[in-house]
Amino acid sequence: MTRVDHVAAVVRDLESARKFFIDAFGFTPGPVNEMQSLGIRSVFMKGENVEIELIQPVAKGPYWDYLERGPIGFNHVALEVKDLEQAMKRLEKAGVRGEAPFVAPRGTVMNLDASTTLGMRLQLFKRK
Repeated sequence: MTRVDHVAAVVRDLESARKFFIDAFGFTPGPVNEMQSLGIRSVFMKGENVEIELIQPVAKGPYWDYLERGPIGFNHVALEVKDLEQAMKRLEKAGVRGEAPFVAPRGTVMNLDASTTLGMRLQLFKRK
């Protein structure tokens, strides 16, 4: 394995999640895809060097079952930024709140308040 290709997040409302990643992070959306065999609608959101696939279950299937078992999403995704303050200025305009940054072995981390990120656990990460 040489790199992560994408991170997938199961969401309840594809359009809200799509808009959130555009407004908050400046991601570029690809086309919305429907896969009837899996019972989903999905879209790949492209950042500078990351892709997040947003998946909305619309019919019974493996993703529907996953969503019924609990909350949306993944554990967390860390999004690399060049400047934490500038990133937070943009995010605050989209209604996102951040927690106090902390220093980790590879850089500075700021967890974003999941209640302001559609319930998804997201981090901003500034590499050393």
